[in-house]
Amino acid sequence: MARLPLFVFTLVCHVAKPAFGEYLQVILGEPAVFPENCSTGAELHRDEAPTGLVAVREEDVWRPSESYRDQIQRGSSLAFHRPRYADSAFYVLKKCGQSEKLIQLEVVWGSEKTVTEGEPAKLNCYYTDKHTEFTIKWWKAQEMVLELNMPSQKIKNGTAFNRRMSLSPEGYKEGEWSLSFEKVLQEDGGDYFCSVHHKHGARKWGAPAAVRLNVTRRDQSSTSSPTVGPSQRVTEETAMGAGTIVCITAAVVIVVIVVIVALVSFLLCWFLKKPCSRVFRVRRDSDANGNTDSEWTSSAAL
Repeated sequence: MARLPLFVFTLVCHVAKPAFGEYLQVILGEPAVFPENCSTGAELHRDEAPTGLVAVREEDVWRPSESYRDQIQRGSSLAFHRPRYADSAFYVLKKCGQSEKLIQLEVVWGSEKTVTEGEPAKLNCYYTDKHTEFTIKWWKAQEMVLELNMPSQKIKNGTAFNRRMSLSPEGYKEGEWSLSFEKVLQEDGGDYFCSVHHKHGARKWGAPAAVRLNVTRRDQSSTSSPTVGPSQRVTEETAMGAGTIVCITAAVVIVVIVVIVALVSFLLCWFLKKPCSRVFRVRRDSDANGNTDSEWTSSAAL
């Protein structure tokens, strides 16, 4: 019987410990919505903080405490509308269900990449460590894409994986663990996270920790046409009328020039082809002495 109080104390401590909920990772500056389905009276606390109370749910509305008025807006959902890097911490949901729920919020720095649909894409992630007993994981939002276990060098595909994805083979040599797409589709767009998990449970992030992938449609520019207003339409019609007049005038001038050239050519050819002849005659004149002089005379007959 002497050991009963010790057993009861240990049991109470175990029950009082918050049950771990899940990781919540967001890109710096993007909203962080806490997963919860709490009723009136629930509270959110920041673990191990002097001003631990973050928000209270009253009449189905979350109301931020004085210290978090600039970060949490009143509403039906519990969210940091613009989380800061310093907001990365453990948070505890109290009076929400049968047990307290522990949530780890991690605010990470990320980059952005825009790719046209159908083209290849590469989401960069770099990490090096002298210890090789760690696992590289890629996530899409809260859903796992794939994980690489370094000791076994085996890759396990997650629920967000598809056959167009692959992990960079340069990780072992250069510390590059980039996620590559053979070709991207519209559904591939979203926030991707690259995390590193060590053997003893410590989690770190690659560089960059996250990449936002934007996928644009290939035919987006060709399908959209600008709207033409009434004034622009009148201007275009006026320009078309002026252009028509110029074309007609130019055609008339060209026809006149062609007729004149043809007429001159005809007259010139007529003159050049007219036969020409020369009539030669001999005139003999005798003088008194009986001498005869011959003289060639010519006359041109047309």
